[in-house]
Amino acid sequence: MRECWLHTSKVLVASAYAAYMAKRGEDFGVLIGGDIAVDIKKVKARKDAIVKKSNDGVTGWMKVMDNLTVFEGHGRLESANSVSVNGQILKADKIILKVG
Repeated sequence: MRECWLHTSKVLVASAYAAYMAKRGEDFGVLIGGDIAVDIKKVKARKDAIVKKSNDGVTGWMKVMDNLTVFEGHGRLESANSVSVNGQILKADKIILKVG
C-alpha cells in the first residue's frame, strides 16, 4: 500500500517545526547546549510508524464492516462503476478506494 501523502507531509512538517522552534529556544528563554540537528532516519521512522498505525486502523475497521468487501492489491478505475484489482474486474454502485 502506498503511504498516505497527507499523513506523510504533516509528520515531516511537524519535525521541521520542532527543529525550527528548538533553534528559536533562546527567544523563549529556553537554553539548549550545542547545535540543533535533525536525524532524518529517526524522522522517517516516526513518519513510517504514524502512517502504518493509521493505515492498519482504517483497514482493520473496514474489514469488519457489514456489507463491505475489502480487496487488497493494485487497482485501476475502469469506469464510474467498475475497478480492476489485480486483474479482477469489480462492479458496484459505490466503490471506495483507500490508497494510503
